[in-house]
Amino acid sequence: MLKKLASKTLIGLSVSAVLTASAMAKDVVVDVYYTASAAARSFDIKTEIKNMVAASNANYAKNNLDINLVLAWDGDNQTSTDYVASWNNIQSLYKNSQIRNWRDEYKADFVVVIGSAQSTWQGTTCGIAGSIYGMADVFPDHNAYDSYAYNITANNCGDTTLTFMHELGHNMGLGHSVRQGAEGGVYTWGVGYGVDNQFATIMAYPQEFNTTNQLSYFSNPGFTLSGEPIGVNNVADAQRALELVTDQIAAFR
Repeated sequence: MLKKLASKTLIGLSVSAVLTASAMAKDVVVDVYYTASAAARSFDIKTEIKNMVAASNANYAKNNLDINLVLAWDGDNQTSTDYVASWNNIQSLYKNSQIRNWRDEYKADFVVVIGSAQSTWQGTTCGIAGSIYGMADVFPDHNAYDSYAYNITANNCGDTTLTFMHELGHNMGLGHSVRQGAEGGVYTWGVGYGVDNQFATIMAYPQEFNTTNQLSYFSNPGFTLSGEPIGVNNVADAQRALELVTDQIAAFR
């Protein structure tokens, strides 16, 4: 779940590792829907979704991850329910037999609804997702965690692409940050990272680090920002946590 009031992507990240283009990216199929409210806010919701997926794939590539999101279908996927980001709605999505049937037809690994943010006493919830848990080196198959492979991403709250990647991160077994008391679902250190008053990575809450600068990077001790590592070995290394199970994520369904 991602809660924030505002964020912006910080540019100018330098890396201490050599970034190479992926030659063998693994396809991860996402079945993306949208609500009437999300469509009303968009200049063209289907184009927005395609652009969001393309931007996410570019971000995976620059994170040295062989993940390639593929839209299951790019037609008129408007839901009859105006979903907001809440856990009850995640459960409602899973119980929606039509969406489940389409997911089966398209063999989609994950289901996403572009919906609306929810305001609570804690702040604004920009997205929410089921968190998938396995064990070291093992991302579970869909039989065990199929109902958790759903998320709701708001397009009226901060950077939609980063929220989308954050929520998919939960679906892929990542947690928030150590500061938030989180652990990863497959590797305990598969969590986000931040530095006070400077930045937060994709899975961390920027406000927990007194910043609005959310990087388009997963925590990674091999990457640096102005000489500051953006992760810690065996503590916060979400990039490695995804890299080690990319094949299993792509084979989820």
